[in-house]
Amino acid sequence: MPGAYVQATPPRRRWPVAGAVFVVVASVTVGFVVYAQSKVIDSPRIAPIGANATTVYDTFVGPAGQRVDPALWTTRPDDSAVVDNGVQRYSTSQDNASVDGAGHLSITAQRVADGVTSAELTSTSAFTFGRVEARIELPVGGGLYPAFRLISTDLTTTGEPVGTIDAVEPTGDGDYRSGISTTPDGGSSTSIMPLPSSDGYHVYWIERGPGVVTTGIDSTVVHRATADDLGGSSANWVFDQPFRVQIDLRVGTTPSDPTESIALPAAMSIDWVRTRSD
Repeated sequence: MPGAYVQATPPRRRWPVAGAVFVVVASVTVGFVVYAQSKVIDSPRIAPIGANATTVYDTFVGPAGQRVDPALWTTRPDDSAVVDNGVQRYSTSQDNASVDGAGHLSITAQRVADGVTSAELTSTSAFTFGRVEARIELPVGGGLYPAFRLISTDLTTTGEPVGTIDAVEPTGDGDYRSGISTTPDGGSSTSIMPLPSSDGYHVYWIERGPGVVTTGIDSTVVHRATADDLGGSSANWVFDQPFRVQIDLRVGTTPSDPTESIALPAAMSIDWVRTRSD
């Protein structure tokens, strides 16, 4: 239901895990896109015009400092404990997540009296086959871990771990990766992004069809995964079910990381989030 938080803890990083299969792209295919019908669950939609039209999920219109639309997004509740092996605490403060008055969402990590706070947003709607994309400017600097992903709705009933599709996520060594992960026994399949990701706005996207996930940046395909990349077992393939959009900015890799060297405040700017449908 709108405004209800759908996640108890953020998806933990599982790269690598035992039995994981990594696929690193040496040469990049340009322009490969898999189109399928997009299904939106429990959310009003803007009717697309024509085949493969863009359906706008959010363009973040509003005065500077306004909270995101609670009918579209839930914000991770205030957390008094450091989570996900980072140094930040997640917060619902408008200082950490709000629109900027110019049609963007800003997720900001900042220092406060008792540490570092940031925000994590999850869509109230869930999506099946088709395309989800967002135009994002990632923050620049060491110790910052912005992510745009899809996460399985199973999280609300089974808890972690669940299927995760990362459109973009830092590796921790200066690169960004894109790909899929499931339970530790199910494995992972990822590729390193071939293009710079911190030089302005880029469109990060995920395409899903039955038995296949494709991710990319702008017009370039970064990764394509099928059940064969997870050992060929259909039991490991959990990516044909509804997933929610999740956007967050984590700080640091362990709670003991010094924060003095991390340039804060730092913001992740999202221009829009869209889906594709027939």
